[in-house]
Amino acid sequence: MFDLAPEAAALGLCGACLVFEDLTNAQRAEGFERYKADLWGRLAARYAPATLVENPVLAGFRDLHDKVGRSNRKFPASTERMLGVFLKYGSIAPINLAVDIYNCVSLETLLSLGAHDIDKLRGNISLRLTDGSERFTPLGKERQERVPAGEYAYVEEGGEVLCRLECRQAERTKVMMESRHCFYMIQGNGNTGAEYIMAAVDKLVELTKKYCGGVERMLWSG
Repeated sequence: MFDLAPEAAALGLCGACLVFEDLTNAQRAEGFERYKADLWGRLAARYAPATLVENPVLAGFRDLHDKVGRSNRKFPASTERMLGVFLKYGSIAPINLAVDIYNCVSLETLLSLGAHDIDKLRGNISLRLTDGSERFTPLGKERQERVPAGEYAYVEEGGEVLCRLECRQAERTKVMMESRHCFYMIQGNGNTGAEYIMAAVDKLVELTKKYCGGVERMLWSG
């Protein structure tokens, strides 16, 4: 179901992919609300505006953007944008339980996490460089965007982009309340070691199973 192309690996892309089946999603869960409140307090003490510039994980994503010739001002990593929101408001907006769980793991680790509804996927997924023929409809949008050649992206068979760089997810396959089977991506960079990534995977699995149930299956880590 997942393949890492050699040219993408050569950039220093690393991470993990897994499948969660038989999830029970919800709008919220009281236990998880308490977990979030505790997390917001811990992260408020950890993060400051300087974190946006000095954190090595965020710097690693900027390095990846430089390698493929993309402006970090125009394409900040999803975690850089999320951290900016957290620093301003002290929290991040809730979406649904499954999404809120991986967003919390992402904010705590500053790794890029995303998930897609397997029932909406069209074939296998590759993390590869784009050739300019791909199609992409960003989250929250109705119209497709052009994706130029030379970016790294998670791409379905047939050429539809699920995640552009680690910046923007796709609209069509987003995780909804009715989603039961999900494909998760945890992406790092040259500044994130395997142990750090797997610790994030473990936290994602722990929280998802506790609050949404389901059974996980690893597809790739490296």
